[in-house]
Amino acid sequence: MTKRIAILLFLIIAIFATPLMALASDISGALWYGIVTVSNNSTATTNVAATANISTTNLQASNDLNASANNSVMRSSSGAEVKFMPGYTPGNYPWCMFVPSIGANNILNYILYTAQSTGGLMRYFPGDGGMAVDDDDTLEPSANFTNTAKGWLDATVSGNITYKEDAFTITADGSGNITATIYNESLPTGFLDAGAEWVTEEQAYDENLATYAARVDIPDSTWSSYIEFTIAAVDIGSLQFNANSVAGGVDIIDLEAYYDGIYNEVYEGAYSATTWTTKYLTGGSHSVTKMQMRFYNSPGGGAASARVYEVRFGRDVSVGASGITSGEKVIEVGIVWR
Repeated sequence: MTKRIAILLFLIIAIFATPLMALASDISGALWYGIVTVSNNSTATTNVAATANISTTNLQASNDLNASANNSVMRSSSGAEVKFMPGYTPGNYPWCMFVPSIGANNILNYILYTAQSTGGLMRYFPGDGGMAVDDDDTLEPSANFTNTAKGWLDATVSGNITYKEDAFTITADGSGNITATIYNESLPTGFLDAGAEWVTEEQAYDENLATYAARVDIPDSTWSSYIEFTIAAVDIGSLQFNANSVAGGVDIIDLEAYYDGIYNEVYEGAYSATTWTTKYLTGGSHSVTKMQMRFYNSPGGGAASARVYEVRFGRDVSVGASGITSGEKVIEVGIVWR
């Protein structure tokens, strides 16, 4: 099956529209408030999260906090809005608050208002692992879709902002660059086995990981012959494969892509057995018509076999933005299909 390729991928990064003249929250009818003290016993720091063990259960039991905790507001001692997250399951998920800056060996006083308070800057504070949900059909994007992430972005940290396996990602590199990538792939349409060493070659692109193309009994300290997989000319950014060694040390792969009239090296080295592996072409996407691979049986294990369970041509499309600084951002990625 050949999947469609995106012809338009856009990335928009904007600063939050934050009121400058008036506070967004309303505490005029607040029935309860408490002082939350943030203490720093080390050097000055900026853009950190602090936690407080405030009993959400008790506040709800006394009707000072509703079930969603969205009748709460947090402000600094000077009256500025504070971004915060109500806690739940006391002891496991404390209340969190954002601290833009705090001096060395200093304290800050924040004020938490509840009951008949509205418009607080409630935010989600993920742990180091972020937030993950199980995959489900209801999470599949439509043919044309947008994905929006809103909140504080620390542009000095690298990692995924949004990640959906084999679908799309929004990543930051920690140097002010953000890249959105949509993942797509095409299967080969044929094969070439010039050395006549391989068997069941077409099973390397039948979308079935239980079947495979095989080169049986590669001699010790020897390369197999190449097996080639063909496709009509299309812009390709990566090559993907799932392979394995049987009864021996076939642990090196040599992978090349054919473009600009010659085969070009993509990767030569070790690979992870029975695992989808992606290797990217040098210089981004190229008009590719075929790939070829061969395997090396390392010394000492005797004759061994190579199996190629599946191969794919990666048709990833990326767009990026640079010069991004830390702060409240709206990151929106959209895709339009052909």
